[in-house]
Formats: sequence, structure tokens, C-alpha cells
Amino acid sequence: MVRVRKVYFDFVKKQVASGRIGWLFGLGSQYALTKLSHVTGRPLCGPILGTLVTNYSCNLRCRMCRMPQDDARLRESGHKPLSTEGMRSVIDGFARLGTRGIGFTGGEPLLRPDLLDLLRHTRTLGMLTHLNTNGTLLDDATVGALLDAGVSSMNISLDGATEASHDRTRGVSGSFGKTVEAVRRADRMRKERRADLRLKVVAVLSEENLDEVADYLALAAALGVDCVEFIPRQPFPEGAGKGARADEATLAKVDAVVRLLSEGAALPVPLENSGRMLALFAASFRGEPSPLSCHAGYNSLAVDCFGRIFPCVPYVNWDRPVGDLSTTDLETFWYSKAYDPARREIAACRACTLNCQAELNLLFNPFTKI
Repeated sequence: MVRVRKVYFDFVKKQVASGRIGWLFGLGSQYALTKLSHVTGRPLCGPILGTLVTNYSCNLRCRMCRMPQDDARLRESGHKPLSTEGMRSVIDGFARLGTRGIGFTGGEPLLRPDLLDLLRHTRTLGMLTHLNTNGTLLDDATVGALLDAGVSSMNISLDGATEASHDRTRGVSGSFGKTVEAVRRADRMRKERRADLRLKVVAVLSEENLDEVADYLALAAALGVDCVEFIPRQPFPEGAGKGARADEATLAKVDAVVRLLSEGAALPVPLENSGRMLALFAASFRGEPSPLSCHAGYNSLAVDCFGRIFPCVPYVNWDRPVGDLSTTDLETFWYSKAYDPARREIAACRACTLNCQAELNLLFNPFTKI
């Protein structure tokens, strides 16, 4: 069973093939400094991972997400979205902090009119760009524009192998067909253009789709993606530590899915999840705390479209900002003592197993027993 997330292997291989050994050495140094930062309780380097929540609005109504409702609440309370220049300034801040790449997420990022400009700006500063999308807005023109903007990788959310399960989760009839066609389109166009785009489909595992995992893998293979990734359902939007425990029948299904996914090379499509991440699935469904020491206060940083600062994506989903760009800038905040109390709280957090952070925490907790 692979112990490290596939994207990390793929990334290292790509950089070696490109001759960017110095860049990889810098990343290794940043890893060591991040680990030491967690031990000493003070930041010795910038975050490895940056996240931009480009907007809270979405064209779907997913059962596990309350972002559209949060968007209305925040606007009513006087929060104003950052302009293009404001967002570019955030990206500049990430670059000055030495962040290696920025993930663009939402809501649905493709609803933001200046998204392409923000992606291009990020690439001109030498950072990788990653896009999370539900895929329903990916027509030929949009995919072509994203490829022209040099998007490094794209996750398309596909939450089931059937129309029934996906559409129930996503809250809009017909979304399954649009998403499947979007994956096909993105794969076809990247190959036609010989574009260096890493394409993945992602599913949140829940009671809705646990019985469909084998069919999901077959569908993903037929769609031509580079890999698939599964996320165990999280306590969103209830809040940290408030997720409901699955019943025994569901837990038995989770165990069966983990056994299937642990087959590795025997699967019809490569799996993104590390073996140690798969080992966390059952505990997540049982509502148990993560066994991992959380490094989010030192390895990642997220900013939303209203200029609010978060340590990680789970804190965004729980609506727990730790700072605001209306009173500071990104670099000042990152190295400020004002962030110290939140960092101590984050280090003690065991409330999520969301892949983006859990896989990083696994990387920084290589010897923790799972």
C-alpha cells in the first residue's frame, strides 16, 4: 500500500524530468523548516500550500455545502468581495511568502469573471495553479481558455457513478450528465493541444455512493482521467467535532471500500489517496478525532473573496477566520505574534480528515500510527 499521496510522487518526477533540481531542493528545505516551525511554535518559512476561495456563489446546491447561504449572509453583514486588483495583491503576497502553488476553489470558481486573469497572474509569478470545479460550466471555450492560462491541475467533482446518486448529492437534476461530459471534454482537449494538465475526478464518500465505488473506478477509467480521489464525508456544515456517527451497516461498507481501494495497481485507474489516508476513512465515518498532529498553521494558508484569512480549507467551511486583510497584509499576518494563539489552537485540532490537509499532515507525521 502506497504511503504517500500520488500527486507528490508525480510532482517530484515531473520536476526531475524538467531539470528543476534546485527548485526541488528548495521545497525540501521548506519541508524541513515547516516541520521545525511546528516544533518551535514560530514560522521559519512561508506556507507551502495557498488557497484562494474565489467566490462563495455556486450554480449547484450540494447537500454537504452551505457556501451560497454564507455568501448571502456575509454580503448582508457588510462584507464586500475583493476586486481583481485586491485578489492579485493576495496572490502577490503568497508569492512573496514563497508559496509553491495556489488552489483556486469556491463555491464554483468559474462563476468569477476574472478567474482567468488570476490564474495567469499566479503562473507569471512562478507558482503552480490548481482548479477545483463541479465541471458543469466547462464548455469548449472555457476549457480552451483554462489550458491557455496554463492551469497545472484540475479536480472535477463527480460524486457518484450514477445520475441518481450524483444529482442527489449535488442538488440539481442533470448535473451528472454535464459533469461527465466536462471530464470527457477536458481530457480530449488537453490531448489535442498536448497540454500539461493533470486531470482528476473527486468524490465525497457518503451513504449515497458507497455501493458504487467499483463502478465509479470503471467510469473514471473510461473517462480518461489521470487518477481518482475519495474524500470521507466530513462534519460540514455542522462544525468541527459535530459529525454524526455512521451506523454499523455503513461502517461495514466503508471497510469493504477501503479493502477494494487498497488493491493499488489492480485498480482500473490510479488512486490519488495514500494508503495511510485510506486508513483514516473508518474513523472519519465513526466521528472519531484525527490521530494526526495538525501542521496547518505552518504549512498552508487560505484567503477568501472577502479578504478573510484562514489556516486551511476546513476552517473556511466552518467559517472560522483567524485574520482579515482589511487590517493587515498577508506577509505581516503570517509572521505576526497575533497569529500565535490561533496557531496553538490549530496544532491541537483533530476535527477533520479532509484530504488537502490530512494528506499534508500525514506527510509531516510520517511515524504516527494510524
